[in-house]
Amino acid sequence: MELLAEHWPAVLFCLSAAALLYTWVGYPLLLALWAGLRRRPAPEPEFGRDLPAVSVLIAAYNEEHTIVRKLRNCLSLPYPCDRLEVVVAADGCSDATEAMVRLFSPPVRLLSFPVRQGKAATLNDAIPACRGEIVVLTDAEELLEAGAVQALVGAFAADVGAVSGVVRFAHPASAVGTGAGLYWRLEQFVRSKESELHSMLGAAGCIYAVRRQAFRPIPPDTVSEDAFIPLDLIRRGWRVVHAPSAVACGERDGDAGREFRRKTRTTGGTWQFLWRQRALLRPGSGVAWPMWSHYLLRHLCPLFMLGALLGAAAGATRSPWLAAALGAQLAFYAAGAAGHWFEKHRRAGGWLLLPYYFCLAYVADIVGLVKLACGRQQVRWQRN
Repeated sequence: MELLAEHWPAVLFCLSAAALLYTWVGYPLLLALWAGLRRRPAPEPEFGRDLPAVSVLIAAYNEEHTIVRKLRNCLSLPYPCDRLEVVVAADGCSDATEAMVRLFSPPVRLLSFPVRQGKAATLNDAIPACRGEIVVLTDAEELLEAGAVQALVGAFAADVGAVSGVVRFAHPASAVGTGAGLYWRLEQFVRSKESELHSMLGAAGCIYAVRRQAFRPIPPDTVSEDAFIPLDLIRRGWRVVHAPSAVACGERDGDAGREFRRKTRTTGGTWQFLWRQRALLRPGSGVAWPMWSHYLLRHLCPLFMLGALLGAAAGATRSPWLAAALGAQLAFYAAGAAGHWFEKHRRAGGWLLLPYYFCLAYVADIVGLVKLACGRQQVRWQRN
């Protein structure tokens, strides 16, 4: 105990740094290695030439600027027209969204909900009202590539309850754009490897498909339904898999304020579904390792960063290597502050922009957790 008391700064720093290294480097590498060694055989597709009836469901709130383009995109998909319907669930829209949808004839169908209730409650009402055996959930802003629906349908096997596609954002040349682009590439890699092992732990909210009969209503105050629905299916024995050739395309404008609010909301949603689906954190759930590594440890990284900083600061006067570690961390945070200045004044910041995005994301993590704990997390999405 005396030895630990004397060397606690080094212990704290090493444990915190190891947790950060494992979360962002070790887990993806181990996941790729394990997936390569235990790759599951390709399952027999459930649907062959007799393609199932599909409902493309768009939950929309005040999308008058995007809904016409989205509906035209859906109607252009090369899926048999007698087996495809496009459903717009209008959640208390106060603009011209519903009027624009009514201009379209079948297979476009409008579900009008006059009182706004939030996306989770809207999906609870809309998914059972769909006619398709498979329901493809997508957003109004992102466009589906031509073969997206076929790719989603083709990934369904007898034990698969949901299939997620891939979202490709055109990220602008900014700190937010560069950082978000790197994050999404890592996230898609991790999700694909999790799918090869058992199940991916979430879905791309703008392009994923669920079995209508397997869906169960979710709590109306759910913030991240694109994670809660897949996890609920996994908990009930279904698999959730990745379809890399099912692609939706969208754009991000690179605005730091909007990205901060988005990250704050998704972080609050992550902590919410971790608590509600905490049974999956237990050994034997089949996805305990990914749940701990992908979600829990990743969102504890601000705590690890603080531990690494405190450990290095406490031992810097007695240990040259802790002093060097402290200097490196202070330089990183200074680079983040400099990146913020360059971004704010719209000047080229080069590599300084990456530390800035990293810091921005984790400050948003802390704010999202605090807002959820204080009951201030908004369930209903607000256009930024």
